[in-house]
Amino acid sequence: MLRHHGSRQTYLHERVGWNSRLDELQAAVLRVKLKHLAGFNEARRAVARRYREKLAGANVVLPVEHGRGTHVYHQFTIRSERRDAIRDALSKEGIASSVFYPMPLHKQPAYEGIAKGVSLPVSEKISRTVLSLPIHPLLEEASVDRIAACVRKAA
Repeated sequence: MLRHHGSRQTYLHERVGWNSRLDELQAAVLRVKLKHLAGFNEARRAVARRYREKLAGANVVLPVEHGRGTHVYHQFTIRSERRDAIRDALSKEGIASSVFYPMPLHKQPAYEGIAKGVSLPVSEKISRTVLSLPIHPLLEEASVDRIAACVRKAA
């Protein structure tokens, strides 16, 4: 439990923990893949640019780049008051999406002793409106276009 962010159940943190799930075999594979990291990151940025282009003007909030660093788009997370409708529409089309961190940190059982009675309305709203779309270095433009069209229609 401690090596998995203090969780027995995904996104429910009973204790303060770590992300310590890397074993020797995974480390060996990642060592080889490390040589390709820059290319993978650029491919992810290209997918993100395509999402931005296809979702421009849609009723969703897109990730922002402020120019103070280089985004690698481990996730491409949008925000929408219609998050659940978008997620359902994607699911009906066989498109996976994820809600990472559906419970804000200050509401997690691991922090109930120090965060009791704390209200963080922005964190609480964001946890209800975020949705991560598929993104990986090999995601094809046609797939991004299909995903974006589904999001636009449901938003």
